[in-house]
Amino acid sequence: MALRIISQLRLVRNQFGGTRRFATTVANDAKQPYNKFSIMGEFAPVAIIGGFVGLAMLMAGHSIKQQLMHCPGVSTRKNRRAAVAEVDDPDHCVSSADKFINKSWLRKVGQIQDKSNAILFDPTRPNPFITPRNAETLNSVGVAPKGI
Repeated sequence: MALRIISQLRLVRNQFGGTRRFATTVANDAKQPYNKFSIMGEFAPVAIIGGFVGLAMLMAGHSIKQQLMHCPGVSTRKNRRAAVAEVDDPDHCVSSADKFINKSWLRKVGQIQDKSNAILFDPTRPNPFITPRNAETLNSVGVAPKGI
């Protein structure tokens, strides 16, 4: 009962201007000036989520392009699909594998490490972008592949 009386007194006080400051020159119900930037701030979470979704779509599109264009096992020409690329055209396969590793920026980001926290150099896991890639192909052994 007492709490209801207190809330009713607050309502009466607010109706008579009890929330006004002492030095105001504008009434409480005066129209606020229009500011288009205050409305734009309300859409900031939507814009941030849209940016993250766009970034994820960009990364997915790049990964799809990377897998289809530079993967050594994927061939878009009909006469290469039926053949084993490593046997029939080893030079093209090695260059395609080199492009596959060098053009992958997700692999490059994965290689970023803090050098000050490294305990020992690990020769079993070298940096794939600075170490040479040696492939043992039919040409290096002395057998001429039939080609495509």
